[in-house]
Amino acid sequence: MNKYKLKPKKGKFLENNIHPELLGTAILGQKGQVVIPSSIRRFLGLSTGDKLLVMVKSGTLCMIKAEMLQGFINQLTKQLGKLKNNN
Repeated sequence: MNKYKLKPKKGKFLENNIHPELLGTAILGQKGQVVIPSSIRRFLGLSTGDKLLVMVKSGTLCMIKAEMLQGFINQLTKQLGKLKNNN
């Protein structure tokens, strides 16, 4: 039984939440693989085969869906282009 009863937020989790939320735990296996619980995968809209970028800062591990980061970079590039054209 799923003890976290999370509902997907269709990619809005990172955009609307400033403070991190504890959603559960992941287990590091013998081969170094991390298992993300299915409730969290559904909540974040993660699917088998999704590419996750792994970052470490000050001892903190962070994973982000590659396409989310690419979307952010594309938005930022577009905004920077607008700023450059206005000067």
